[in-house]
Amino acid sequence: MEVEIAAREIRLTIEENSVSHKIVDNFCQKNFSNLLKLSNTFIIYHKESEVAKKKYFLSWVYTAYKKSRKNVGTAFLKSLQSNGKLPIRISIRGKNRVLYGMKVKIMFPQNNVMRLLVEAQSSVPVTYFSHIFKKSLLHARGHELDVQTTVFSLSELRKILEREKILGVPVTFIYNEKTLSQLFDKLDAKLQQRSEKTYSNNYQYRYKQSHSNHQSVFTEIENLDKSYKLLNCNRSDCQTKVKKEYLKLVKEFHPDRVYGKDEGIVSYYTKKFQEISDAYSVIQQSLGKVA
Repeated sequence: MEVEIAAREIRLTIEENSVSHKIVDNFCQKNFSNLLKLSNTFIIYHKESEVAKKKYFLSWVYTAYKKSRKNVGTAFLKSLQSNGKLPIRISIRGKNRVLYGMKVKIMFPQNNVMRLLVEAQSSVPVTYFSHIFKKSLLHARGHELDVQTTVFSLSELRKILEREKILGVPVTFIYNEKTLSQLFDKLDAKLQQRSEKTYSNNYQYRYKQSHSNHQSVFTEIENLDKSYKLLNCNRSDCQTKVKKEYLKLVKEFHPDRVYGKDEGIVSYYTKKFQEISDAYSVIQQSLGKVA
């Protein structure tokens, strides 16, 4: 569970199908009439007649959050309660939502070098991959690793690509299938020359994007272009302009602007606000600015 007190809302993030998810879903449905429920988001808007219920809910949030954050003190609870009139946005971390999991982009910037760009919420996955490829690691900087392809273990790479989770976090791999298949073929030939182990055909080494958590690098580019378009920008625009357009749009479509209006209008603004936020996150991650 993650809790954040932002300028205009309190943000709560919980895992899908967890105990906390079930408690929150049940409590919100029963106790809050001014509730907007989307596929992966709840928004609790303030209502004076429900102040007591909201305070009780925020006290539960504090207690649950404190279990995973030992340094959280009573000052945080007081801050939650003092901001009790703010809307509460509850985001559900779905298993297939890359934004809340880990993304590993596989690239080949030069001959015999494989680059892993690891986008995650902490530096732990980078340490993990550094250990896996320690014998062939050229260097690691930030969320980026360079590995010498003529040295690293092919079997380890295949094991990694077969996984749906790494360190308990959902992972999505992004790569050019043709390039990666050529790499497997090349390494297969080297293994056969060394007589370490032979295979009846190269198909066993070819790796196709048949897994649900695998994505083509071209799909990634398409998603990036869509994100820029949603913010009325192009990939050639400077980041100052992109950020300016983003701030302009989130202000224009913030759900608070239509507070108390028709449910359909509120739903539209909320959906648009989320799309704009997600688009900006995609652009930031493409630049290596991991959230």
